[in-house]
Amino acid sequence: MKSFTLDSLWILSHKEQAARFVTFSRQKNLIYGKNHTGKSSMIKTLFLTLGAIPKGKLTKWDKSVVSLLSFFINNKKYHVVRQNDVRALFNDDNELISSTNIHSQWIKDFGAITGFNLVLTDKRTGSTLPAGPECFFLPFYINQDGTWQAGLDTFVWPTNQPRSFSSILEYFSGIKPAEFYKIKAQYDAEQKALNRLERESKQLENIQKRLTKKEPLVRPQLEPENFSHEITALTAQITHLNGQQEKYREKLIEESDAIKNIELQLELANSALRGFENDFKYIQNSYDGKWICPTCNAEHTESELFKEVFVYLEDARTLRSLRNQLNADLLKIRKKYQKTRENLNKLTTRYTKIKNVLSARKGKLTLDELVVGLASEKANAVFQEEIQDLSYRSSRIWWNVKSLKRNMDRFNDKNRKQGILDNFARAYQFAQHKLNIGQMGKDEVKFSIPPDISGSGGPRATLAYYYALWTVCCSPQAGSYLVPIVIDSPNQKGQDEAHLTKMMNFISEQLPVNTQLILAAEHPIDYHFDNTIVLDEPEKLLNQVVFKDVEAYIEPFLEKAYDDLKNQTDDK
Repeated sequence: MKSFTLDSLWILSHKEQAARFVTFSRQKNLIYGKNHTGKSSMIKTLFLTLGAIPKGKLTKWDKSVVSLLSFFINNKKYHVVRQNDVRALFNDDNELISSTNIHSQWIKDFGAITGFNLVLTDKRTGSTLPAGPECFFLPFYINQDGTWQAGLDTFVWPTNQPRSFSSILEYFSGIKPAEFYKIKAQYDAEQKALNRLERESKQLENIQKRLTKKEPLVRPQLEPENFSHEITALTAQITHLNGQQEKYREKLIEESDAIKNIELQLELANSALRGFENDFKYIQNSYDGKWICPTCNAEHTESELFKEVFVYLEDARTLRSLRNQLNADLLKIRKKYQKTRENLNKLTTRYTKIKNVLSARKGKLTLDELVVGLASEKANAVFQEEIQDLSYRSSRIWWNVKSLKRNMDRFNDKNRKQGILDNFARAYQFAQHKLNIGQMGKDEVKFSIPPDISGSGGPRATLAYYYALWTVCCSPQAGSYLVPIVIDSPNQKGQDEAHLTKMMNFISEQLPVNTQLILAAEHPIDYHFDNTIVLDEPEKLLNQVVFKDVEAYIEPFLEKAYDDLKNQTDDK
């Protein structure tokens, strides 16, 4: 059973010149603070760093904030740095593993280090996609901006990510483990290919039947004027596509100029920073009680020197911030440039195809007329050969489908599944009793559907449901992965003091002992936590006191990330 454990979180805002650094215990953590002190902002930043977007907006928050999260997979440590769409992954020696500003690539990188290999199928299209970080954390995060009121609707779901809560819960609870979904993805792909071949074969058979009913033709009789309308239409398409290509070429030139302009600004900023570093080294090494300027030979006092050094440091910090922003702007414009070039290539391909068709139409015959002009016996032979080939290919895929179905059936152990669901139901009933909720009937307990109870009893019912989930997901006998349990502000829908105390005591004492807990609360809790993070200033999660230290720690990670992305773009 693998485990994912949070270690530390660094947050940096160049805009506000403020930062925050926190560490987490591997056991029980409490984030304590009144309203608007930043509890939810800290938790949401944690998930955003890992590529999962929680529901609920971060108000009064620098959108370009830099965050760095350290965590363990089993006992192996990793770091992730994130700014806007850029994410980079590092090992424990701070060596870069990967960097990307494309979410689909980040899903692959995240799956590679965690071993999270759940594959989900889009029921509308039949396509399969790897599950992202939002699926990895979904069963273990109660978000105050979604979960307490809307059950499993915790994260903002990517548009191309299939929504299959039942598959996610079955994966983590062990009802259908990771290997099942890996085989199922192969099964779905093979079944889709089989259906396509069968449709193609059916179409050929229908064409063959219609062909045999017709009298054989001696030879094609072509009239050039019959093609005049079609030739005119194709010519119009070519003219239109040519105009579009010209627009994209002009856009490429504009974006190329913008890239060169930003690169020039970056070079100037880097050159100035190198000058600052050399000047600062000269100041450090040359001072011996008095300091003489190497340019004008004027002697400066110690207080004057201090002012100069302070100005140098502030200017250098401003330049570093500017360089980071320029790097981010450069990535965006390069991405636009790449997209424009791809669109131009697609138009060129279409232009070439239509031009070739037009050229063929201007000839004496087309392929269609040649086929119609063949003797029916020969045409029948061609169709029969193609149908037999499709039948042979279908047969091979059919056997693969059968084999994969048998492998999938191995995981459909009804007794095992029922045992897990029974454990879930018992844990649910236990939590309902402890949290003073009316007992639900057996038919009302749904594994993949949270309870929908109005009033102050709703949050307690939600907590009881999640407790039952965590009981089976964190079970060494059934679960597949230990993920931190994160609970944001249980005080929802006007809980009275007695019921709120029950909830807090239940969270503190009854949750699985083998996993990490992070609880955000507005009121003090009469229970020992291994680590307590106190937030006591409204609207000031980040502060200026630790800015320089956090900046010095994060900056090397961020520079490596942008340098690697720049190299990736240059290689294309």
